[in-house]
Amino acid sequence: MIAVARRYFIFFLAVWFFTSCEPSWQLTSKNATQYRVNPDSPKDTAYTNFLRPYYNKMASTMNQVIAVSDVELIKKQPSCNMGNFFSDIVKITAEKEYNMPVDIAIFNHGGMRLTSMAAGNVNLGKIYELSPFDNYIVILKLNGKVLQDFLDLSANKGGWPISGGTYVIKDKKATAVLIGGVAIDENKIYNVATIDYIANGGDDASMLRTIPQINKNIIMRDAIIAYLHKLTAEGKHIVDIPEKRVQYAE
Repeated sequence: MIAVARRYFIFFLAVWFFTSCEPSWQLTSKNATQYRVNPDSPKDTAYTNFLRPYYNKMASTMNQVIAVSDVELIKKQPSCNMGNFFSDIVKITAEKEYNMPVDIAIFNHGGMRLTSMAAGNVNLGKIYELSPFDNYIVILKLNGKVLQDFLDLSANKGGWPISGGTYVIKDKKATAVLIGGVAIDENKIYNVATIDYIANGGDDASMLRTIPQINKNIIMRDAIIAYLHKLTAEGKHIVDIPEKRVQYAE
């Protein structure tokens, strides 16, 4: 028994040694080679036939119409109907799923990956094109000073989609900030909905990195899809939201 125990001890000691003493590898150089693919090359029919059922099933799913838009949604800065529509979805979803009021919703302009979305039928694949990343909707409790810094960042970057607030960009700063129609108060605590990428400091939002997040793992893309399904079930279409929530100073 002692011999068996000793063998097990030596085995676990060896495992510990080799796993804890593994070398740390770092990339020191990169050498890439480009290969031109000839479109006239013979196709591997066995491989394509193997993949075709999966492709057909995926195509059928992604071509499913989930909403109808009465207008073209356009992405532009400092404000746009695409940003207004989708930031409203973030705010509405956050209030519902987290069961708390949300003062303002804001996410980065680059988070919308389409430059436009045509009027007419909107299929599921289009929403995956618009929002391909698994970004979670989170809520941060920010005092007015940190929120002002956050809005200044968005102003410096040309204006980001926003719901529940407005501001004017002057000298690359957010001025005349209104939250729910009321001037921002640096001593007040605001419930701010955004995406975890930004909350973790992405796109230079370093002022948010240490702020605790309320996160129920609700993916923004899933929230958009659920909202559009609900809209369609109610017999409603996507409509224009043209208001200029972010403007440049005259």
